[in-house]
Amino acid sequence: MAAVTATRLRGRTGETLDAVQFGGARMIVTRRGRPAAALVPVADLQLLEGFEDGLDAAAADEAASDPDNQERIPWEHVKAASRALTAADRADAEDIERVLADPDEEWTPLEDVLAEAERLP
Repeated sequence: MAAVTATRLRGRTGETLDAVQFGGARMIVTRRGRPAAALVPVADLQLLEGFEDGLDAAAADEAASDPDNQERIPWEHVKAASRALTAADRADAEDIERVLADPDEEWTPLEDVLAEAERLP
């Protein structure tokens, strides 16, 4: 899989998207030498989401058939959990915006990215 830095991606967005959309390329976008995101064709994403949906449905079926899960959960508890998740999602979005605003991104060769990933615990 090819790697591209965020800085290089900014300068070659159209060319990179063409390679992904029309050429079926899969690319890792790096920031400071570390994998940050992946660009994949829409068909790959749809396949992954379909797989995840299948896993979610199987987990829901299993949970619904578990006798320990037959107790009702008060709506107030569900709402509180939902608010907490929303706050976490907002914090993640703010982190992403902060990182995207960094103009100091540089290219990192794929070999360096893979070597760094192997050193991680």
